[in-house]
Amino acid sequence: MTPSEFRAWRARLGLTQTEAARELELTPRMVKMYEKGAHPTRRDVRGAPAPVIIPRVVELACAALEIGPLSLQRRKRESG
Repeated sequence: MTPSEFRAWRARLGLTQTEAARELELTPRMVKMYEKGAHPTRRDVRGAPAPVIIPRVVELACAALEIGPLSLQRRKRESG
């Protein structure tokens, strides 16, 4: 999953970064890093921000949240 695919996933579900972090059991900081695709403080050998790879398990969790009857869908039904 690329950073742009991750951002698109969040947009499709209508989630804020904080909500996405809660659903994925990540910190909001990790969601921001995944969306940027770069670590804010680590540098590579050229001095550029070090890339952040979105783990496969996060990609699978994103897919599950789109199709499964998980907490996100329950909350949306209750609030809608």
